[in-house]
Parts: sequence; structure tokens; C-alpha cells
Amino acid sequence: MGNLSKRGKFIAVYEIVAGVVGVFAAIPELFRAAPSGHETAHYAIGVSLILASILSFFAGFKLLKATALGLRLSYLTQIIQLPSLVLKGFHFQLFLLAGVAIGIDSAKEVILNYYAGARLFFAIGNVEFAFVGINILPLVVIFLLMGAFKKKT
Repeated sequence: MGNLSKRGKFIAVYEIVAGVVGVFAAIPELFRAAPSGHETAHYAIGVSLILASILSFFAGFKLLKATALGLRLSYLTQIIQLPSLVLKGFHFQLFLLAGVAIGIDSAKEVILNYYAGARLFFAIGNVEFAFVGINILPLVVIFLLMGAFKKKT
């Protein structure tokens, strides 16, 4: 694929660190007491966060090796972090290492949320608050990925 640019190396290291932070954030969640009747969903969310974190780590590792697979996996890692949805009956939001979500709530007010660490929010059922937004941090990373490789001259 060519040589990795400084931008590409930065993103690769960012994704590796995000993967490590995600795994370390998910492990305590697996051992935290689940709400009664929601044990299966609780563990599924924890395992899903670990899988997303491993994806991020692997994407960063392969990107650091300047492979096409690394670039594709890096795009995938960022795309799955884009939606920030809290709708009646459904909640989904994933962030690895950090997130900055901007969106509109049910009162049509603009809300800016920021997060550090790693977390997966997923719920189906009674979700009282409504919010539709986008995590803008992965958008920045996707933009930076476009220049991850040096142009051949």
C-alpha cells in the first residue's frame, strides 16, 4: 500500500490504545452485578465492547504495518462509533477511548455530550429520553485516515 504517513501512524497508535482501554474498561463491567432479569444482555454488551476493542486494536496494529486490511478495518472501527441514538425503545452508542456526540433531543434542543474511556450503550425497551446524533470524533479520524498513506511520487 505504500508508506504510512505521520497521520496514519498517529491513528494506528490511537486505535491500539483505544483497543487496550476498551478491554480494560469492559472487564470490570462483566463482573459488575447485572440488573435482575438482564444478565444475558449485560454480558452480551460487555463481550461486544471487548470485541469492538479487539477490532480497534487489530485495525491499529495492521494499519501500523501499512496494510490495506488495516486501513479497511480502521474505517470499520470508526464507522461503528458514528451513531448516537436514543430513540423510544432503542439506545445505541459506542465509543472507544473518547467520544464527542452532538445531536438533537426530543425537545429539539442541540446537545453536546463528551465521553472518555470506552463504553457501549445498548438497550431495547423502555427508553424515556430521545436523542439522535453523531459522534464527531470518528468523523475526524475518518478524515485523517484519508491521508494515512504517503503519496507515491
